[in-house]
Amino acid sequence: MKINISNMENGLHEIQLSESSHGMELLGHGHLTGNIEIKATIDRRDEDLNLKAEITSEAELVCDRCLSTFQHKISTKFDSYFNSKLSSQIHDIKQLHLNSPSIDISEDIRSAFVLTLSIRILCTENCKGLCPTCGVNWNNDSCSCHSVNSDSRWDKLKELQLST
Repeated sequence: MKINISNMENGLHEIQLSESSHGMELLGHGHLTGNIEIKATIDRRDEDLNLKAEITSEAELVCDRCLSTFQHKISTKFDSYFNSKLSSQIHDIKQLHLNSPSIDISEDIRSAFVLTLSIRILCTENCKGLCPTCGVNWNNDSCSCHSVNSDSRWDKLKELQLST
């Protein structure tokens, strides 16, 4: 996703964009399905460019417990800093070429969306997951596997009662 900066003068600039996500992958967690809505402020000062953006999109994610896919709206914010004089080896500063007509923020968007996702992505807060024996989705069906496969090493502990 590129933002045109060719005619951008020094100062603050407000932009709003709606771009296709082109099914942007979210590092194995799913992919974006809707347009990416961007509200951004760009502060241009000679060779420096500071971008502050709010982004929103719809994503199709995969539940970590039951492996079903579900739709989820994702919103987040990020900042990017571009400079034409500094070396591109500085981690948080991106190289800005003075005669470049645009800046590419695709990776910034992907990173912001991925960092917004929970460590454990769940379709619902009370997702029951899959049966480890037969693989049935416990949210939709039930099975008798969990009662059949009890571990006899723990039977004595079941007999214990806590006394107060």
